[in-house]
Amino acid sequence: MKISDGVKLAARTLTYKAMDSSKVVNTLVNRITFGSVTRDTLAKNILPGTVNLAQQYACEQKLLG
Repeated sequence: MKISDGVKLAARTLTYKAMDSSKVVNTLVNRITFGSVTRDTLAKNILPGTVNLAQQYACEQKLLG
């Protein structure tokens, strides 16, 4: 498991939380990225990233048998 994968996931999660909590931050991010980064796109990246990270951890720890 790469540390960078965990850091990326944490950064996406924090960004999503900031965008979800503040309309100003959400609007600012949308303007800066010309709409390419939205709460929806972040959420779609967070869920598979979490599953992938959990799978990597389980395989490395030999928790799957």
